[in-house]
Amino acid sequence: FFTLIEQEYTIYSFLPAITYEKNGFIAVAGLDYYDDSVGGSNISTFPGFEGVTPFIYERENLGGYLSAKVPLSENTNVSVSFRVEESETTGEFDGSSLNSTEEEQHAWSFGLNHILSDSARLYGAVRRFYRYPATDELFVFGPPPSFNAELEPEWGHQFEVGADWSFGDLTLGGRLYHQQMHDEMVLNVFLGAVGENVNLDETSRWGADFSASYALTESVDLSLQYSWVDAEIVGGDFDGSEVPLVSEYKGRFVVDYRASESITITTGATFTHEAVIGSDCA
Repeated sequence: FFTLIEQEYTIYSFLPAITYEKNGFIAVAGLDYYDDSVGGSNISTFPGFEGVTPFIYERENLGGYLSAKVPLSENTNVSVSFRVEESETTGEFDGSSLNSTEEEQHAWSFGLNHILSDSARLYGAVRRFYRYPATDELFVFGPPPSFNAELEPEWGHQFEVGADWSFGDLTLGGRLYHQQMHDEMVLNVFLGAVGENVNLDETSRWGADFSASYALTESVDLSLQYSWVDAEIVGGDFDGSEVPLVSEYKGRFVVDYRASESITITTGATFTHEAVIGSDCA
């Protein structure tokens, strides 16, 4: 018994942009157009699920954005950005036409960067973000295959503050952040035969990042990265549960050895804490 998936992805894009710079002021404006589709067949010989399930899904996205970096003083600058995007989707699944749907999302950000000295800076930012589901996140290839045409874009807000310091051969960096998300996409294994991607009600993350690098000798550099996050589902059927695929903490240690001007040897080790199993089926 087997399931054979024949699928084909096609993506077209057009991304014009213009940049303006003068006296430290930088502005960028642009448009982006994407037309992507996934189509094919799910062929199954499993008893009770035999047959061929054809599918095709197409999405057109048109977005516009504007971003600017504005110097307030010699040591302080502000960064702002705004983006709006509209998406239209059509398709067929197992011979049935899907209703055409339109969705509009927007994102924005405001950031402040202040240089304390030649070796230190402070920064902070607040932003709204979003992500449309990828075309192949809407499908779960069975047997039997399933399709969730109601999968919504995930969106949320994030606030962060951080700092960087340099002390001779030692450089340190740290960041604290909070993220509140709506409609985050995860796999619900209790739906259908093999699960289905769904939207969660709300998720919350509190986290911290730390990095350090040190020039041990003229030819040897050491670097360390560590991140911690408390990610929890807030509300709905899974209230209080951990967010799938999010590890509470991760660490990485790297050694770079410059054997010559043209050769650098890098070795490192990474540790990732356990995470709740999941999949985006992409």
